[in-house]
Amino acid sequence: MPSDDDHEETESVGPIAIEPGTRITLYGGTAAWEGLEPAPIESVENPTLVLEDSETYEIGWADGDGMMHNLELRDVDGNVVDDLATELTSEGGDGQFLEFTASSEIAQYVCAPHEMTMIGDVQIE
Repeated sequence: MPSDDDHEETESVGPIAIEPGTRITLYGGTAAWEGLEPAPIESVENPTLVLEDSETYEIGWADGDGMMHNLELRDVDGNVVDDLATELTSEGGDGQFLEFTASSEIAQYVCAPHEMTMIGDVQIE
């Protein structure tokens, strides 16, 4: 368990590079998305994902807190990119994953009902 002195350091995790073809799995909790897989994002709240331009990825949530969630990929203006959004549901799983090609249009992944807390940045390189 981290000490209080370590707390600030554990909160400030920098951007995490994700290999092309990776399935990015999140836990849906109203306070934040929490990374489950791959290992570098495990237990990180709203991890900043660094993706390679024009490469394919999959992102979604497998489990949650029982509240209604969805996952949307949005641009800098908050608009959903290329209809990349899942339906609202209280159950995570395969239907809550999106396969997509990384592009500079994608800036964030968001849960629409909890967009103030369940929001993570996407950086395209």
